[in-house]
Amino acid sequence: MLKRTGISYGFDKVTTPNGKTEIQLNMAKNEAESCVISLSMDEDIKDLYLDIEDDGDFLIETEKEVFTLCNGIAWPDALIPVTKFDAKNSELLNILVRFTGNKNTKAGNHTIKIALKNEAEQFFEYIVNIKVWDFSLPEENKVRCSMNLFSESIYKMHGIEDPEEQRELYKKYYEYMLKFRISPFTPPYDLLDERVDEYLSDPRLTCFIVDEPKTADDETLIKIHEKLCSNPDWLKKAILYPFDEATTKEHLDTFLTACKRLNKLCPNIKKTSAFYKNIKYSEEQDEVQVLIDNCELVLPKLTCYDDEFIYDEPHLQLKEKYGSFKDRMEKAQANGKEVWQYVCWEPAKPYLNMYVDEPGLDHRILLWQQHLMGATGFLYWCTTYWRLIDNPWNTMATVPDLSDNIYGDGSMLYNGNQVGIDGPCGSVRIETVRDGLEDCEMFLLADKYLGRDWVLDKIKQVTSDLKTYTDSVSVFVKTREEIGNALEKAMNK
Repeated sequence: MLKRTGISYGFDKVTTPNGKTEIQLNMAKNEAESCVISLSMDEDIKDLYLDIEDDGDFLIETEKEVFTLCNGIAWPDALIPVTKFDAKNSELLNILVRFTGNKNTKAGNHTIKIALKNEAEQFFEYIVNIKVWDFSLPEENKVRCSMNLFSESIYKMHGIEDPEEQRELYKKYYEYMLKFRISPFTPPYDLLDERVDEYLSDPRLTCFIVDEPKTADDETLIKIHEKLCSNPDWLKKAILYPFDEATTKEHLDTFLTACKRLNKLCPNIKKTSAFYKNIKYSEEQDEVQVLIDNCELVLPKLTCYDDEFIYDEPHLQLKEKYGSFKDRMEKAQANGKEVWQYVCWEPAKPYLNMYVDEPGLDHRILLWQQHLMGATGFLYWCTTYWRLIDNPWNTMATVPDLSDNIYGDGSMLYNGNQVGIDGPCGSVRIETVRDGLEDCEMFLLADKYLGRDWVLDKIKQVTSDLKTYTDSVSVFVKTREEIGNALEKAMNK
């Protein structure tokens, strides 16, 4: 009955079973890791389930991967929580199994048996060996990651019009993001509403955008500023975003005018403005310098670190004046600035991105590159951009106005009502983002106990620069294991 089967890492995005029935996972306390069980039956089988012998140290969740077509090729992306599932004759079925520990999870080796069954018989058994390192990732996220939720798309796909029902639905999407260490731009309540306070105090929340639609009047901004200043933890999470992706002198003038107003009304809240190109603003300044001088959080697109891109031929003299982009970011950090990175519908290969039709390993390595470049945060513009499509379950070509061949841009979640869930469904990509963020949390600990140079040498075995990275899962797994083992030893001397 069981035609083919296999088990692999959760970020493999496998499309064929690999024949293995045992896998080794490595994780810290307060971390999650996953594997994927792939199978194909030689007839239709109903009501299959995974009987998991749990030792009680993990929260274990099972989710079915759903395939989406990208240029005629089926890629696994959406994840549907399941307890039972059906297998169709010869059809590939992938079940992701997620193991989540906490700070009290027992360190050492765990062996978990997983049996594939239905009520009539057992078809196969898999073994998951989990080594839990004897250190814990922090309860309060140190690595910051922010992604937007377009609420109007959520309400439209769920067919919800009542304002209170909309808010309750938005809360479910918001909480889902926090579970994966991602901070949505906008909390469920207005910042002056006392009901927002518990969300602002949540240690999983690392940041939020003040006045995301940019419509607040002066009096409202002053009140928000006063409230946030009353709590240092809230204040450090707050971000003002006065302009997005300036490309002309006029754009920068608008940005500077907005900064002048915000400096007066909200002087203690950090400002940022994403950018992806460089222009000469005046004889004294280029665009990058204007943004460094006026933003407490500097937010370049990944490609800016490529000097040939940011200092293209018309602007070669800018590099002569200012030096390499990476050096400028390091200098900005030395002067107290925060530096993040972002991607959107671009860049494409040879850079890494968040496309559906991209190996899952790419998404995780993208976060490793953040640490490699010295950035401390990652921004992605949206997770529910469904404005131009009828249904994300039918197509992930979400930006047809820009390209018919970009899949998943601005869409990392799925509307759960399509599959009987009153809330969001996640994706393989969200899974790998969380994994990458947790890797970066480990890197920060390793920087402290093993030295940043040692950590960077290890990371460079996986990705030596933004265009050079491994496609080998075994190389990635081996390197991560070496870092975790060394960190465990250093922290437990």
